[in-house]
Formats: sequence, structure tokens, C-alpha cells
Amino acid sequence: MKHITLLLFTFLVLNGQVHIDYAKNELHTLTPKKGNLSLELNILMMNDTIDLLNIKEQEFGSNTDFNNIGDLKGYDLAIRYSILDDLMVSARYSKQEIQYSSSWLENTHLDLYTRYNFIQNSSSFFNSGFSMDFGYVSNTLKDFYIRDTDTLNKAIAKYNIPGTITQNPVGTLYTPPGKAPVILQAPYMSIENTQDTSYYLRALIGFHDKNSYTNFYMGLKLTDITSSLSSTQQVINLAALEGVVLPKILDRDEKTIFTGFNYTLDKNPFIYEFNYQYERYIRDSGLDYINSNHIISASLSYPINKNLLLTASAEIMYRQLNGQIPYLYNKYTQTSYDHKYGYASTGLIFRF
Repeated sequence: MKHITLLLFTFLVLNGQVHIDYAKNELHTLTPKKGNLSLELNILMMNDTIDLLNIKEQEFGSNTDFNNIGDLKGYDLAIRYSILDDLMVSARYSKQEIQYSSSWLENTHLDLYTRYNFIQNSSSFFNSGFSMDFGYVSNTLKDFYIRDTDTLNKAIAKYNIPGTITQNPVGTLYTPPGKAPVILQAPYMSIENTQDTSYYLRALIGFHDKNSYTNFYMGLKLTDITSSLSSTQQVINLAALEGVVLPKILDRDEKTIFTGFNYTLDKNPFIYEFNYQYERYIRDSGLDYINSNHIISASLSYPINKNLLLTASAEIMYRQLNGQIPYLYNKYTQTSYDHKYGYASTGLIFRF
């Protein structure tokens, strides 16, 4: 676990300053020359082996609460193409499996944007230029079911449904306070029809010298979220007897204001990169328990040849996946967002 120190970093791309614009986190003002194409493949992971800072153990321990996030695994694919010297497009597709309570969330992530660089001028102070990005990003959850008895009890407590679910030789029982037990048929809680979609505008400005690049950026993201919490019809009927209405519709919207900076150092044979981003969320009343996040990423990259780059990277969040997968945050889960979280990735970039 402690041997993989390279995974403390978030990554860059090809060897030398003319290729800095291919960086993985894409927060560089420069755009590649017309006709340049890059393809990227990464493996994403968080588990006990690569948890270098012991974040999982310190933040979550062995607790399987209704909204605790654990291991992460997955992959992402990205393609970038320069239509003109000053105009590029980017698309990133990710599949992520995230341990959530005693099960796994299956999230699909898509990020599309176009960038235009208004002033790439080596004689100006901001010689990397001034760029604007316009983008679309979405996260989509495969319908998610909780069937474990202990986690179900934590879930129904979140619903404010009185009573407990227990397993015994007769079957699964639901026992309301002061009432006789009711036999349940294969009970579950579910998160269904869940997606967030966002549009964002990002401005970047930067400068470079012989061996380093510095970029600053800020932006605004508008997000629309759809989601519902539901259960088996039998639990829905029992909840109705207690005055609790299921399913619960959790549709909402939010705004995000973000700012940050990126620093890259080309020190042969490796390329180092560090990025910091601050995000502030504007949400509905009653949904502002954790309304900000600090995100730090860093990387180490090694050019195998002029067309192929090997990378290792990591990203650490001060407040779990707050704002990164917006649909995860709702009035039932918001109090769990006082945890740190992070994951690592390793991959390749091909340049044509």
C-alpha cells in the first residue's frame, strides 16, 4: 500500500511544453494545433491496497450506514480533437461502481465540452492565452436496491417510518411500535429514475515559461437532478398506515460556483502536475448542511515515446463526492458529507 507513492499525483500528458494542452484534468488554457487527436484510457480505483492516506479506515471504518461510501472501481475513456488551432472539443465517458452501504452503485458519467482560446500570444504576459469552455455533464444511476436487514432498518429510519425489520424462522418481520409483527415478502428499499444533468461555463487564463505552466480558472455550473426513493408495495402500504408517503420524489436543482489553479512542471524525464479547486453550492433551503468542497489532485507522468504517455494520478475531496455526483446529495444523505474521500487512477494517452 505504502509503496505506490506515485498514485498520490494526478497526471499530465505528453513530453514537453508544446504538449501540455493534453493534460488529463484538461484545466490548461492552451489548445492543440489543428488536426491533433488524443485518446485516453484510465482505470479508476479506491480500495484498502491503494488507500495511501488511510482515508477509508479513518473516515468510515467498518460502518455500513445507509449512505456511507466505500470502495470505488471503474474506467474512463476520453477523446479530444482540435478543429482549429484555437478550437477543440472533448468527450469523456466513465463507468464507476461505488460501494454504498452493503451494495454497489453503478454510475455512468458523461462530460462533453468545447473550448475556444481567444488570445494565444507568446509576447503577452498571459502567453498561454484566455479560453472559454462550454460544456454538458451528466451522471446516471442504474436503479439501486437495498436488501440487507441492518441497512434496511437504517434506511427506514431515514424515511421516518417507525418500527424495525427482523429476520427469524418465520420469515422477515416488520414490527411497528406497540403493534403485532407483519410478515414481509422480500422487502427492499430502492433509489430509482436517478440522474443529474448540468451545463457549465468555464473561463481559463494562463502563462508558461520554459519548464512550467500556471493556469487559473473559474466557472458556473447549473444542475438539474431527478431521483426517487421507493420500496416494495407492501412497505409502501405499511408506511401509509403510519402517515409516511412513499415513494419520495427528490427532484431538485442547484448552482455551483467554482474556482481553482493548476501548476505543471516539466522536469525530464517526468512531468508533474498539481491542481486545486474550490466549489460552492447554492441549493434549496434545508439542503445546505454541507455547501462547499475542496478538491486536490496531483499526478506523475512518464512519456514512453512521442505518441504514448503513461500516467498515475489521485484525487482527494474534503467532502466526499459532494458536487461530483450531485444526485447523491439529498435531505436524507446530506449529514453524511462530513467525510473526506479520494481515489486513484492509472492509464495511457495516445496522441496522433
